[in-house]
Amino acid sequence: MPEVPDAGAAKAPDAGAAEAPDAGGARPARWWRRVTGSRAARLASGVLGADKYARYLDYHHRSGCPGEPLSERDYWRELSAHQESHPQGRCC
Repeated sequence: MPEVPDAGAAKAPDAGAAEAPDAGGARPARWWRRVTGSRAARLASGVLGADKYARYLDYHHRSGCPGEPLSERDYWRELSAHQESHPQGRCC
């Protein structure tokens, strides 16, 4: 779990950080919302399956498959057909 910036203790900004939170004010709240918002967006994308095609392309590249990867349209078509013919992992 990420550390929540302590508003009471002033820390020196990291050299690699573009915008580090400072002590007090609205800046830490904006920084924290931006960090957690992007993590929440990635989590929601993973839960909803929006990143499946990107993960498929990554797997296809890493595994060294000799053929071309499916187009995005064909991937979603194949995935839907597979899910319809194998419904064991779904509640509905």
